Amino acid sequence: MYKVTAIVQAGQGTGFTFAGVHVRESSSATEAHNILGAEIDDGQNGIILLDEKFTSDLSTKLQKRVDESTIPLVVSIPVITKWEFVRGRDEIIENIIRRAVGYSIKVSGETD
Repeated sequence: MYKVTAIVQAGQGTGFTFAGVHVRESSSATEAHNILGAEIDDGQNGIILLDEKFTSDLSTKLQKRVDESTIPLVVSIPVITKWEFVRGRDEIIENIIRRAVGYSIKVSGETD
């Protein structure tokens, strides 16, 4: 069975851990990129959640591996560190889905 791994900034992994996600914390983008490469090669991950702060400055080689990888699926996510309005919930979910499947799916917060 594959696991879900989150690569986040140091001190930001507690919520993921509570949700049962394997957490790798990093204090720098370079370290996060090294962790990402190792986790892609691990063979135990089904999904790797990567803090969007670490997605900039990926090497061309690592970016190509991320783009071509289907297992594990690497998804860049916003890790909210402050309790303030950053983006609407629907917008965040739509962006994650668009990046994962390649096109936009409208998410509605309304229920019948």
